[in-house]
Amino acid sequence: MNSQINGDDKKRPLLVFPPNMSRFLLVTLALMVAHGLSISIAVIYLTDINPKLAIPISALSILIFILFNILVTRGIRLGVLGLKALSVLYLGLSLMSLIFSAGVTLCLISAACSVASLITINSVKYRDFFNYMKEARALRNVKAEVSES
Repeated sequence: MNSQINGDDKKRPLLVFPPNMSRFLLVTLALMVAHGLSISIAVIYLTDINPKLAIPISALSILIFILFNILVTRGIRLGVLGLKALSVLYLGLSLMSLIFSAGVTLCLISAACSVASLITINSVKYRDFFNYMKEARALRNVKAEVSES
């Protein structure tokens, strides 16, 4: 992909499915499970929020998660940092819920999913996926500039 940006003769096409996309999907699945469990347990056991407010809070947090996931697929570093922050937040919520609630199994599942997502985000293969997406974005920008002129 760098060769396309630099204009070398060796051109590698953009792939329909980026390399190591399975890591991205693993992080997405693990964070969805961690989100569903930790936010719901935290709302039920840790706060005195009116149940009518629990749904809008969950919806807002889901939108934030989706935004960070979209940023990752666009190759924007803020998305990776956001997903790491959400992983830490879900881990903290699940561990606090473990102390204050009776749902030990659900809290442990949420914590395990949060830790798995943190480990995967920090892995080399996830970084390769992100770098590919960043290079694809740069290539699209170069192609857009060339087509405009």
